[in-house]
Amino acid sequence: MDVEDFPAIVNAISEAKACILGGGGIFQTHNEFSYAGLFHFDCTDVSTFARPVILAQKLGVPFVLIAQGVGPLIHKQSREITRDIFNAADAVSVRDKASLDLLKFIGTKRELPMAPDLVWTLPVGDVSNNAQKNNGCKCVAIVIRPWFKAQGFEDRLIAAIKTVLNPRIHTLIWIPFQNHSIPNRSASDKGFIQQCMGSLGPEWHQELIEVDRPECVIEVISGCDAVVAMRLHAQILAFKLGKPTLSVEYDEKMSELSAQVEQDATLRIRPEDDLPVWQRALERLCNLDTPPGFNLDVVEKLKIDATHHFRVLDKLIFPLLNNDDSKRQARLQEINWFEFWLIWIGKKIQARTSQSIAERDGQIASLRQEIVERDGQIASLRQEIVERDGQIASLRQEIVERDGQISKCNNEMIRIRQSNSWRITSPLRAAKNLVISPRRTTYSIIRYLFWKLPAGLRQALHGPRHAFVRYVRGLPSSQVVSVSNPATADLSWSEFNEKVLSKRDDYKGVFIQEVIIDWNVPLYQRPQHIATALGRLGYLVIYRTDNWTGDDVNGFREVSKNVWLTNRYEVEEIQGCVRSLYSTAYANTTESLLKKGKRGRIVYEYIDHIDPEISGDQENIRRLLSLKNFAFGGGADFIVASSRKLYEEAVEAVGKEKVILVPNGVDTIHYRSPLHITTPIPEPLVLFKEKHKAIVGYFGALAPWLWYDVIAELASQRPDLGFVFIGPDYYGGSEKLPKFENVLYLGAIDYKILPAYARQFDVCFIPFKPGEIAKTTSPLKLFEYFALEKPVVVTSDMDECTAYTEVFRGGSVDELTVAIDAALNVKDSDDFKSRLRSLADKNDWLERAKSMEFCFGKIENE
Repeated sequence: MDVEDFPAIVNAISEAKACILGGGGIFQTHNEFSYAGLFHFDCTDVSTFARPVILAQKLGVPFVLIAQGVGPLIHKQSREITRDIFNAADAVSVRDKASLDLLKFIGTKRELPMAPDLVWTLPVGDVSNNAQKNNGCKCVAIVIRPWFKAQGFEDRLIAAIKTVLNPRIHTLIWIPFQNHSIPNRSASDKGFIQQCMGSLGPEWHQELIEVDRPECVIEVISGCDAVVAMRLHAQILAFKLGKPTLSVEYDEKMSELSAQVEQDATLRIRPEDDLPVWQRALERLCNLDTPPGFNLDVVEKLKIDATHHFRVLDKLIFPLLNNDDSKRQARLQEINWFEFWLIWIGKKIQARTSQSIAERDGQIASLRQEIVERDGQIASLRQEIVERDGQIASLRQEIVERDGQISKCNNEMIRIRQSNSWRITSPLRAAKNLVISPRRTTYSIIRYLFWKLPAGLRQALHGPRHAFVRYVRGLPSSQVVSVSNPATADLSWSEFNEKVLSKRDDYKGVFIQEVIIDWNVPLYQRPQHIATALGRLGYLVIYRTDNWTGDDVNGFREVSKNVWLTNRYEVEEIQGCVRSLYSTAYANTTESLLKKGKRGRIVYEYIDHIDPEISGDQENIRRLLSLKNFAFGGGADFIVASSRKLYEEAVEAVGKEKVILVPNGVDTIHYRSPLHITTPIPEPLVLFKEKHKAIVGYFGALAPWLWYDVIAELASQRPDLGFVFIGPDYYGGSEKLPKFENVLYLGAIDYKILPAYARQFDVCFIPFKPGEIAKTTSPLKLFEYFALEKPVVVTSDMDECTAYTEVFRGGSVDELTVAIDAALNVKDSDDFKSRLRSLADKNDWLERAKSMEFCFGKIENE
């Protein structure tokens, strides 16, 4: 009888002495369910089996729920109706503990006898020697089903069969447990199985056996040597028949049974497991003989225990057989079963609807009150916005007027400083300053002379605690550290501990940048950029300074998000952090670094080839080489290399697992800020740009590694081009620039406004002279030029730059001239600018900092 033939069901139940609904797992929901679904016969899940039970109850027919598997019940309404049905039943039994626990959880208030699935009671005959023997061939029964939670598992099964089984030895017997499709209710397994069979090919011996009765299934499985079971009842029959079984546990009921019979873990698999797991399980299955991989004694006990369900039936049914049901028949003639059903369902819906309406009314009243309050807040905010807009407009006008005044002053100062009269009167100004402000002038002279001293003496004099530094800063000789600027309100060590360091668990890690360069220098370098990027990623960054040139901190000062500048030596006590040492930082020694113990993880940033032109005199080089030997000899946990050549050198020394390639990068947000479009440009640069067809620009250090001879010859041969140089003077570099009308040196420009000046370039230039410095340097300015979307020309030895096909190069004056012209041809190309923009994004400092996150693994305090 079709469960959807409603009149037939009514007639059958009305004529019965009892209504018995047997398990498996029929009270379960994988799809949406509601009470209204009980009236729609195309609705599946709980409603399909709830309808006849409700009818029996309303018709006064005793009903029994036998050997039930319950769950999952993922919707509240399905849990409620299941609870009510089980409470109203005349007798109940369940087949597993999970079902019992779920029924108790949803509120079933009755005794719930539990026994194994009724399939355990099926007779199977003699199973002592029932496998087919055919010239060494082995039959493998496969019972699988489509499963929406692990789509594609069949591909792994087929691949495992192809790699583990042998088509000359193994015959595959495919058994669909769901033979027929019922529209809107259930789908047959046959189509799914036939697809699997087609994937294996003609060389495999396969059979598809359709069975309609339990005894037929038993006969087929009995003749096989092993079973792959993805149905609970196939799993039970395989265990009953003593067959080696691979349990494909798509549902918890199968997993629970596998555990109950103590099945070998290697023969239990989930559909979503990867291919190697399937292969190992299938190989294990085929190698089994006796025992079959589970506990036969437990199987025998389950067969016996399953008969307990019959006792539940006996207690109810036998008394009914002799009962006079004339009263019930009389009642059936009077009952309007459809009306009763409507009333039963209606009460449920009405109760839920009334509750929902009351809840909604309360929510609506609350929302209305919130709207009234929000309207008041919005009105107040609008008034504040009007007032603020007026203030902002006034401030903008003031800024425009101030910018105009500053621009005029800057232009006037540049003209004055470039005049002959300024140069001639320079000694007189120095003498005047010495008389008016002897300490300040003395400091400038001493600082100039300091950098002319040998490195060893410089190091001895270096540091804020030394009397020399105290003197040139104007401090009393008894004072130990520099006086803080009262306006900065720097935190003390104890305040920093309390307010910041005590919350270090809120950060992803602690990064300490050991002394390298001051934070506040005109041109930001790699240390500031890495520190800022790590702060943006959520790390606590502590940047150490000796307050040598640009810094004036006395304690701890937040200079960027999560980045703290400090001159405090208590930082040396912090445990469990990452400490960064730069290969160019001669102030750090292994003795000073390790005097408090290792205290975490050491990262050595190998950013430049150690060379006299970069590193200074022999004493400096000796100190830097000592630090490098310490790092390469195992003292550093990681070496971060800024270029491929430095990376290869480090890998050869310590192995690839300890070396990370982190080239320089660019702060794309800074270089793309629209503020640079409106920043005033000094008049000398504006006039210089007007005089020349195009501007070839460079910003960076005017250092010994620039190719000054080629720069001079190039400027001489190309008077149509204007060459602009921006940057600090290292060791008299600005004096080596050619004194031509088409060469303009603007000095050091603050990093905050540098992009505004660089926007005036048509082509960007990096003229390093040939040698190891050029080959091993990853210049920041390359990526900053990319962010400006300007074509770049470099000298040929700059391997880190020429690795990009977008970069133009030249190894001589003639080649550089050709390269500059080629760059000018594409400077306005939207496609070329897009490529440069993409390169800048890929080389953002944030991406560089992410490469260093590997250093923050589990850190042991040392």
